[in-house]
Order: sequence, then C-alpha cells, then structure tokens
Amino acid sequence: MVSLVAAEGGAGAYLDWGVVHISIANLLIILLMIVVFFAVLLIPFPKPPSERATDPPRGAEAPDRAGVDR
Repeated sequence: MVSLVAAEGGAGAYLDWGVVHISIANLLIILLMIVVFFAVLLIPFPKPPSERATDPPRGAEAPDRAGVDR
C-alpha cells in the first residue's frame, strides 16, 4: 500500500460541482462502466454453432411433424 501512495507522486485532479467532488480518474471509470453496461444490453449474445445451422430463414414455415411419434 505504501508503494502505491509513493508511485502517485501527488494529488489527482478533481472536479467540483457544488457539494460533489470527484476525481477525474474515478469519473472516467464510472463513465466506462456505464458504457460497458449499455453495450452488454444492446449487443446480442452469439448463438452456438448447432443452433445457427438449424434455424429456418425468416418467413419460412415450420416443417410438417405429422409422422413423428411422441
């Protein structure tokens, strides 16, 4: 812990908005976390290769299962 404090070499830069005081480094980390959060929500999960090959094209009808025993 002492080596981390010695490696900084001084105080960081801070932003002041009234009663809110935040360091630039912490603000950047928070903004990065928000970007990653929304990216995870918007980017679809990839399908396994087995599911990609068997998906029918959009608009195609489902195959007839009349002869399948259950």
